[in-house]
Amino acid sequence: MKKIKGVMHTFLKAEGGATMVEYAIMLTLFVIVVIVVVRSLEDTVKEKFIESSSVIGSD
Repeated sequence: MKKIKGVMHTFLKAEGGATMVEYAIMLTLFVIVVIVVVRSLEDTVKEKFIESSSVIGSD
């Protein structure tokens, strides 16, 4: 039991693997934010393209 406790303590103190997990979490959050922003701007951008194409086509 003491050996298991020592192994767990060493595992929890190690910081090498934690940085990789932190980067993965940050990357995941960044991707989610980008997807949400692109989805929210989708209709606005589509309307602007339609508007500009109708202005160009009316000449």
